[in-house]
Amino acid sequence: MSINLGLYDVFANMVPGLLYSFFLYELTKLLNIKILYVEQSSLVTITGFIVISFVLGHIFNRPSYNLWYKFIEKYQKTRIIALQDLKKYNPSINFDFLPEEAEILFAIIRHHDFQLAERIDAFRANCIMLRNISFGFVLLAIIPIVYIVRDGFSWEYLIYLLGGVVFSLLAARRAIDYMRWFYREIFRDARNYGNNLSVALKVSVSKTKARVGK
Repeated sequence: MSINLGLYDVFANMVPGLLYSFFLYELTKLLNIKILYVEQSSLVTITGFIVISFVLGHIFNRPSYNLWYKFIEKYQKTRIIALQDLKKYNPSINFDFLPEEAEILFAIIRHHDFQLAERIDAFRANCIMLRNISFGFVLLAIIPIVYIVRDGFSWEYLIYLLGGVVFSLLAARRAIDYMRWFYREIFRDARNYGNNLSVALKVSVSKTKARVGK
């Protein structure tokens, strides 16, 4: 893994982790739980907050998919749309791939051109970051709902609620775009190995044998 990708991984987890940290902090306030180190501003507190945010970004990565993004992605059908877009805008090129073959095709690309695969994978990394941000805003939107139920209606709570919902949907929409672009690049670059999976696998094997001198 390159240094750039490593730094990107840090920020991709830390940014949504900040939202998760803020959600947990608001939750402690809601439950009247006192956390002393959060109430005191210092370099140690800030450093600890950043580290905790990074860890939370990793911890919530799977829940953000299973509890939120999975249902959106299933509805959007990103692989199918990506392949349809390629066929629509490149009518002279024959794409006989199936949507479910995307990961196998990506493995072929990664095997022969790791740098190209990293550039393609950046789309998925952006999607993961944005889906976590979207899920973070969903969690933050829960807080004003609880306050409204407990304390009654307030315009301030309503604004926080609507803000969380709107930003969550915007982040989710952008995450879907990045995932669609991820699959689009896979199908487009896989065309260099053949117009269908069977041919692509044969060409991949042939290139590998030629490279190792067998």
